[in-house]
Amino acid sequence: MKNKKAFQITTIRKKISFSLIIIPLLLISATHKEGYPRYLFQAGTPSTIGNFLYPEKGCNWLGIVGQVFDGGEPVENIIVKLEGEFDGEPLLIYAITGGTPGLGKGGFELFLSSSLVASDNTLNIQLINMIGIPISPEYSISTYADCSKNTILVNFLNFDSENDVFFPQIYKR
Repeated sequence: MKNKKAFQITTIRKKISFSLIIIPLLLISATHKEGYPRYLFQAGTPSTIGNFLYPEKGCNWLGIVGQVFDGGEPVENIIVKLEGEFDGEPLLIYAITGGTPGLGKGGFELFLSSSLVASDNTLNIQLINMIGIPISPEYSISTYADCSKNTILVNFLNFDSENDVFFPQIYKR
């Protein structure tokens, strides 16, 4: 009896380990076709610069701005969600791409404060579609109490392509 039970456990373990390899790949494939994660940070993002959007406000403005691109073209009507803790308080802000004419098509602005506040990765930014489904990973953002860094630039690029799907290769021995 003991040998039979050991054999059954071994069989179950093989099935489980095989399922762990196959099932995640199928789920990744299915979610990729649905578009998540469809957008990733552009290389060099986030970066910081002094306030160029509202020069009359100078250091009395702190925010996150950027654009969303698909195939090199700006994309409008994507929701940008910023959530976390800012200046000791919970924060939840939404913006829509294309809603900030000064940043061009696909541009967005998330105003944070009229004063400079430093935060260390306490804010998370994410793109979601019009029905609330995430289409990018959540990315942590820091802010700075420095007038030369009061505008955080964040651009997203679409990497989704039918030919550009990368999975681990599995070989049967």
